[in-house]
Amino acid sequence: MPTPESKGILVTRTADGNPMIGPTAYEVEDKEDLSTTDAGLRQVLLVAQRLVPAIDPCDIIAYFAGLRPAAGDDFVIRCEEMAPGFITVAGIQSPGLTAAPAIAKYVASLLEASGLTLMPKHRHCRERPRIIHLFSMPLSDARELISADPECGDIVCRCETVSLREVKQAVADGATTLDGVKFRTRAGAGRCHGSFCTCRVMQVLAEETGRSISAISKRGKGSELVVLDRTDGFA
Repeated sequence: MPTPESKGILVTRTADGNPMIGPTAYEVEDKEDLSTTDAGLRQVLLVAQRLVPAIDPCDIIAYFAGLRPAAGDDFVIRCEEMAPGFITVAGIQSPGLTAAPAIAKYVASLLEASGLTLMPKHRHCRERPRIIHLFSMPLSDARELISADPECGDIVCRCETVSLREVKQAVADGATTLDGVKFRTRAGAGRCHGSFCTCRVMQVLAEETGRSISAISKRGKGSELVVLDRTDGFA
């Protein structure tokens, strides 16, 4: 059940259909503390197994933690008089995703009220083309897709059934890092956590962007996976 600190511990599914349990909620002082704890895991399992007894700790492949700023009982959305044109949007807790469209409209109205001229964006794309994922389609449809494009049958990530075509499309859509590809395709998000596909995804990123392997990173500068040693070899 919900508590004063959180919406409760749930057994749910992600948008891609993967089961997920949690969360816990603790107050922390360190703005960079993304650690998880054994105590937190035990608490989540205790509640989740009361809901679904078949949940097995051995099936858990990843633990996640996030930080959200709290600002009392309500959102903080305001124009800052000391910095004209600067809008503070803070303390957006659990309802933030649902409230995002309304928050955007309200912020736009604040900007307009402060003197900003708002011009309609005529080339605005209201709907993005649906991304094709092999793991989410019937086998018969997947076979037709592979017959039309062999790269759809070249499986880069076995855990999540991600094809070479999907990885290339992710790069074409703007992915420049391993995490960028993972967020768009789930390559690297499966049980082996990228042990099988990381090298291949790095190769595709390098080829499609014209960069060297040593320039490919997990999430941006400072998280490169391959470095050149003094003899110009790879490490």
